Amino acid sequence: MRLAALFVVYFCLIAALVVPAPVLYDSDSYYHLAVARLYASDGVMAKIPWARMSLIGDGGDKDFLFHVALMPFAKYGATGGRVALALINALLATLIGVVAMRAIGLVGAMVPLWLWIAAPPFLGRVLRLRPELFALAIILLAVVPSHAYGDEPPGKRRGLFLALLAWAFTLSYTAFHVFLLLCVLWWIRDRYPLHYPFLGTILGLAIRPHPAANLRLWWVQNVEFFLHKSALDVGSEITAPDAWYFVSAIFFFIALFVLKPKLRTWRTLVAAAVFVLLFLFMSRMAVYAFPLVALMAIVDAAPSPRAHAITFAICTLLAIPFAAGSTAVTLLRMRVQPEREWSAFGRSVPAGARVVADWESSEHYAFFAPQGRYLNVLDPIFMALPHPAEYTALRRLMSGADPDPATTITKTLDSDYIAFSTVDCPRALNDRVHADPRFVIVRDGINVLARVRR
Repeated sequence: MRLAALFVVYFCLIAALVVPAPVLYDSDSYYHLAVARLYASDGVMAKIPWARMSLIGDGGDKDFLFHVALMPFAKYGATGGRVALALINALLATLIGVVAMRAIGLVGAMVPLWLWIAAPPFLGRVLRLRPELFALAIILLAVVPSHAYGDEPPGKRRGLFLALLAWAFTLSYTAFHVFLLLCVLWWIRDRYPLHYPFLGTILGLAIRPHPAANLRLWWVQNVEFFLHKSALDVGSEITAPDAWYFVSAIFFFIALFVLKPKLRTWRTLVAAAVFVLLFLFMSRMAVYAFPLVALMAIVDAAPSPRAHAITFAICTLLAIPFAAGSTAVTLLRMRVQPEREWSAFGRSVPAGARVVADWESSEHYAFFAPQGRYLNVLDPIFMALPHPAEYTALRRLMSGADPDPATTITKTLDSDYIAFSTVDCPRALNDRVHADPRFVIVRDGINVLARVRR
């Protein structure tokens, strides 16, 4: 009953922020909803139709279980996605809150509030409807029971529990090897049957649609990507965190300093250490590093519950300006309605239209114009590896450096249309498309759609 009450409270708080918002943070959020909607209408064996020159189009789905879980929400469109985002965040908050309450009493219910507000880098990750939230929930489930309900008996039961989590992690998120690494590190002390989580992972890889295509996606994203990322148009989330990540979270670190964790909890310590190390190389790992470090501090901290309450209350209040000014919250609070623009654009795309667009815009178009056929989604490596010449041509085209877009679109990229956002694309591209008589402007708004005359 206490867990249910906690979950409802956290859900209401988070839903009040994200459900009325005019936009979902991050283009990936819309793509994942588009895939869930596709599965709901065409079945889970359906191949992604929005990636004509991408490995994604071969049938692999590295986030399969996440998309299946979103299916009931996807039929309600972006609003359903917002509700799903609030539910996932409420689950994460409940898992963290129950551990904190066992350690320090009722005051522990404040811990998620402190974490979400005082760590803006973490807030910026959990407000995106991404499968990494599923992955975080599974990792928390692996470390939470021993804190919340007492240490379970070592041995077979622990191994079976981790096997189930490894199976779910493998079906939900591409980096299944990270969870296996954690299982191996935990085994050093817990000594449960180590083969169980390996069996769970193997089942997750084998019992799913298009397993061979999915294995190739895993190899490309987790090996090939790091060999080629310097030549790709990737975002800053895979680079090391800059000073903002640490300055904006200053009140998170102040709370840790006051609490003085003793670093005694093996599973949480191991998981926190792994993801802090990864965070130093990739800022996107903030989604794992901050909550695991927070859990470690709460479970092992020495001060009294009263000291915790004062620390969390002060740090949360002082951190509010940082959280409110973060990119994620600013987007959720903006007054413009970008979804109306995307919807209007979507109605202008003919069924089956072969459209040239950059991979990030294609994620929006996959949701608002699913009848179109684009080039790539999710990650540039999925197009760059199998189609290097076309990928180079696309980058040159979208950067405005191509002096003859019409020829590149039809000859090199085997398409009839080009779509782009005037907010994101260089002015040179927009000017060329509008000035070239070979283009017919189908829609001229923030998102432009133009057809090449044949």
